[in-house]
Amino acid sequence: MAESSHCSPSSSDSEQGSSCLLGLLKPFNEDPRVSSRFAFPCKVGGRPAWLEAKNVPKRSDVLCGTCSQRLEFLLQIYAPLDSEIIGHDEAFHRMLYVFYCVNPACTKEKEYCSVLRSQLSAENPFYSIDFESNLLLGLQKGCGEAEINVCVVCCQAASSFCGKCRRRYYCSRECQVVDWRLGHRDICPSTDNCIYYYFPPFLLDISEEEPESVSHQSPSIEKTFSDDEELEDIEKETTSTTTVTRDKIFERFQLRTSQEPNQVLRYAPRGECLEPLWFREEKRILDESSEVPPCPYCGEPRVFEFQVMPQLLYFLEEKVKQSSCGERTNDVKLRYMKNSIEFGTIVVYTCRKSCSLKKDEHFSFYAKEFVRVQDAFSY
Repeated sequence: MAESSHCSPSSSDSEQGSSCLLGLLKPFNEDPRVSSRFAFPCKVGGRPAWLEAKNVPKRSDVLCGTCSQRLEFLLQIYAPLDSEIIGHDEAFHRMLYVFYCVNPACTKEKEYCSVLRSQLSAENPFYSIDFESNLLLGLQKGCGEAEINVCVVCCQAASSFCGKCRRRYYCSRECQVVDWRLGHRDICPSTDNCIYYYFPPFLLDISEEEPESVSHQSPSIEKTFSDDEELEDIEKETTSTTTVTRDKIFERFQLRTSQEPNQVLRYAPRGECLEPLWFREEKRILDESSEVPPCPYCGEPRVFEFQVMPQLLYFLEEKVKQSSCGERTNDVKLRYMKNSIEFGTIVVYTCRKSCSLKKDEHFSFYAKEFVRVQDAFSY
């Protein structure tokens, strides 16, 4: 797949089966031709580019299921699906959004990560079928800015604004306080060019996993995880005071990712029946037939679609250290990241049919999909 932020996952076969697609980070480009919603970007951090600018999620749509606080936008991927695979044409445009709770206490519970799905058919009120026409439309509309007022902090629908400058909108008192504490009070009511976001922005470049990382390493993987007798012999030769703890799943994880250690996303093309690359042995396995709930909107099973890799955390923290939006703001964001963001992998399952979300002739809503976060460490 050619390098482009207008990335559309597609299938790829390796020598011994199917390989996934990998997401690598690229510097964020403010050019609306690659970053606006009209370019259908795959991106990490910054502010979400809503597929439907007239129908953005409400605050209540993106709250932590544990602490009820606002989730932060982590990333989005543009993942349209072929009508021949899913049986309808309602996913011609399709975007998946990942949100994450930064409250440290919530990582010991469930439901602190959320994934929303939005999609449109080819014929819709917002985009033409021609990609170049969409880019031109975005430029004409002011770089693809949202067509309704959105919160300057979380980008959800906003109904109030700063009483002094009257230029910054908020969805809640909480977001207004966040914006005020992170620097707006120091410059209001003057022109404010410091746009809030929790995670620093990157573009995602989607490309096929190199075949050798699948096929050439398979014998090594098989040897690593099948020679139990050899392992027993080695253990017998060690002293009785030595305890050998061997996490075969983590070894597999390291081996598979070593070919491209900078990968921050793994995407399973629809129809390829790929499994997640679990981070470690404990709490790793989900029985998809019983533990992954079916789609609540249509009853179809959910299937594994993509996972977020832990290497993303390193790149985010390094970028935050380089932030130039005020030292005070930078210190706050860095402290939040160091204390709050930690995971082994985030695994996302979506409706197998990517069922239609149409409410009426013009608008759809954002469907919640199933997400499983595997911790980096056990508690």
